[in-house]
Amino acid sequence: MKYKALFIILITFSTTVLLTLFLSNKAVKSSTNNLSVLEAIYVPKSVEETYNEYKAIYTPFKKVHREKFIARWAAIAYNEMLYARENGFYLYPSIKLAQGAIESNWGRSSLTTKYNNYFGIKLRKGHKGVTMNTYEYSKKLGYYNTKSKFTHYKSAWECWRDHTVLLMSKKHYNKALSSKYDYKKQIKIISRKYATDKDYHKKVVHFINKYNLHLLDKMNPIEASHVISLIRISVGYSPVMYSYEKNRIVIIKNSDVK
Repeated sequence: MKYKALFIILITFSTTVLLTLFLSNKAVKSSTNNLSVLEAIYVPKSVEETYNEYKAIYTPFKKVHREKFIARWAAIAYNEMLYARENGFYLYPSIKLAQGAIESNWGRSSLTTKYNNYFGIKLRKGHKGVTMNTYEYSKKLGYYNTKSKFTHYKSAWECWRDHTVLLMSKKHYNKALSSKYDYKKQIKIISRKYATDKDYHKKVVHFINKYNLHLLDKMNPIEASHVISLIRISVGYSPVMYSYEKNRIVIIKNSDVK
């Protein structure tokens, strides 16, 4: 049986439950004195040792570029959920990852590689634009090829943040950013204006379910940082940790992998 990249989440859940019972509520809530304790538990001292522990139950994607995409952007997607919550909105990281992968063809489209646009975002005010060929859908014409102006971003991170800002700032999107909706309902509402493809929300949901990304939605930051570290380690990236001070998942730079 083949395991997907995020199947390790099922294993880490049981580990997390035991560790949570070990930690007192006071220890978890402390932002400074107990941070080193959490790091010692959740962040591997030896990357090789930790990976060897999980490789028996972990089978990478058949196509490495897909695994690397999720490994690279999972922490950013989770951080954007935290950013949205700070602004009173509820945005699922599974949707961010799925949209990013679908719209950018796993980070390999021309719009992405040349112009840092991962989400097929049309030209936004205050940004430079670029005209590209794209496929749209209408009831009259079906799927057809046309040209549209898209946003040219200075960096990939700028695009991932602007996608969050776009969803929070437009009324037809932000009404979906509520905890009362699950990821299926959220993307269904968003897709009504986001894409002309009538099956867009079905494609996003299928993608999320195929790679078990919805499991990331349910994790607290400590759990998420631990699981994302394991995924990153498997493709040679540095592990990550949760910073209480920043309320973000950050890369551990002094690691023995890049």
